[in-house]
Amino acid sequence: MEMDFACPCQPDWNAPFAAAYFIVPAVLIYLLMLNIQLNKFKCWKNVYVSSFPAIVWIILMFLDGQYFACGMTSWLGKFIDVSESSHLKWCEPDDHKSSKEYMKKTQNWFSVSQVSNTKEHFTIFTFLD
Repeated sequence: MEMDFACPCQPDWNAPFAAAYFIVPAVLIYLLMLNIQLNKFKCWKNVYVSSFPAIVWIILMFLDGQYFACGMTSWLGKFIDVSESSHLKWCEPDDHKSSKEYMKKTQNWFSVSQVSNTKEHFTIFTFLD
C-alpha cells in the first residue's frame, strides 16, 4: 500500500506541512547514519558520509515537485489530481474564477522545484569529485 502526499490546502499550514516532509525524514536519516558510522569507525570524517542519504532524500523531494508546490500555495482549496496521466496534484481554489491563474502558478512551482533539484545535483557531485 502506497501512501500519497496530501497537501492540507490551508495557507497557514501548507509551508510547515511541506517543510516537515523535507526536514524530519532527512534529519532522522542523518542521525541514524551518524550513529552507525561513529559506532563503527569512531571517525568524525564520517559526518560527511552520514549526510549523503539525507541529501538524496531532499533531492528526491525537490524532483517530485508537489511538496514544494504545496509549501508555496497561499490559497484555500481542495487537493485534487488534475489528471491521472500527468500525476499533477494541486490545491484547486474554492474560488473557481481564478483557477487557471493558480494552476499556472502551481505548474511554475513544479518547474522551479525541479530546476533547483538539477542545480543541487550539479553542486553536490562537483564537491564529491
